[in-house]
Amino acid sequence: MASIAARNAPKSGKLSEWTILAGNGPKKNINIKSGTTFPPPTKTSEESKRRVIFYRQEGTPARSSKTAQDKLHAVNMKLLSLKVPAHIRFVNLRHNERGNLTGLTTAQTTAEAMLPRVKEVCLQTALRFDGDITDISVNQQWINLKAYGVELARYHFKIMRL
Repeated sequence: MASIAARNAPKSGKLSEWTILAGNGPKKNINIKSGTTFPPPTKTSEESKRRVIFYRQEGTPARSSKTAQDKLHAVNMKLLSLKVPAHIRFVNLRHNERGNLTGLTTAQTTAEAMLPRVKEVCLQTALRFDGDITDISVNQQWINLKAYGVELARYHFKIMRL
């Protein structure tokens, strides 16, 4: 071992040359605006506030679950390559009964905080797998409200008789 170390030891009279390697060139145009600030992670968010929908053209058949997982992986890898904070990711994507792709963000962020900043990047990445996707938006919460109508005349006459 001493002989190997002696052979590889730098000689005192000889200067070693360093090769400087160039970088990867100019930075590529990423689709996130420079100066974009991301919200800090929250402790937890409700599932209804985390839901995101990738809308598809009507009448197109739903894809397989394998395709949904491929899109999930591709979108998250794109966000990772753009150095987006780790709490801004998708957790689960699946096709719903209408054929749209629906998913959740991580528990530390809401869809409303995430989408304005990374919507275009996610849409472009998802379009590589499915050309029928038209838009990405936050899930809209619909409240079920039942309204009953009762004819007041049948109560009005009883009051008048008393």
